[in-house]
Amino acid sequence: MTQARLAALHNAASRNSFWRFLGIELAEAGDGWARLRLRVRDEICQAPGAVVHGGVYPALVDAAVGSALMTVGEGSEGRVGQATVDLNVSLLRPVTSGYLHAEGRVLRRGRAVGFGDVTITDDKGQLVAVGRATYLFPRRGE
Repeated sequence: MTQARLAALHNAASRNSFWRFLGIELAEAGDGWARLRLRVRDEICQAPGAVVHGGVYPALVDAAVGSALMTVGEGSEGRVGQATVDLNVSLLRPVTSGYLHAEGRVLRRGRAVGFGDVTITDDKGQLVAVGRATYLFPRRGE
């Protein structure tokens, strides 16, 4: 991955309002993959001290696959350069503290469609969720 592409990914991550709202951070990235992390706190849990809300996991899957796709192709950088068209998440284990670590990997990136998968682990490295997302890359002007 070029330094310019990595800088664009960091820039897009820092400007993403939804990521800031949730607290998602870009930890690492390379060709075809990206690692994100999210600190577990009461605001993303069912209730103070309870498990992480199930809706957080699809957001992490979407963010991780989108980031991974940006490492191998032109990214949206806050615009509509890629759009999620399908998302699947399986929740495997509850989490109540620490960090969630989401690693997204590109399975395939074509001219119009891209596919990726994600593993989400806790601080102990235990698998807590898995997911897959499909993205559409609209043609210029669409």
